[in-house]
Amino acid sequence: MTARDYVTAEAQLRALNGVKADDPARLINLGQLLIRTGRQAEGAALLDEARKGEYIELVLANGRTMFSRDIARRASASVTTSYAGR
Repeated sequence: MTARDYVTAEAQLRALNGVKADDPARLINLGQLLIRTGRQAEGAALLDEARKGEYIELVLANGRTMFSRDIARRASASVTTSYAGR
């Protein structure tokens, strides 16, 4: 994802490769990727699942650590939803 190669990143995240489907890091990363590629609803659902899931400490790309639920909560807050009306 840091290289912005979203096609490859999505394939890797969906392949699991020994990672549990409900792994918080996987859910957060895939959720953010989907949001960045225009699939807000699907991405937001994964972030919501991560917010409710296992509470573990994760290392961010910048080297800082945060707890999984806090990362998912912050990522969810940045999701914008558009509504149409008449």
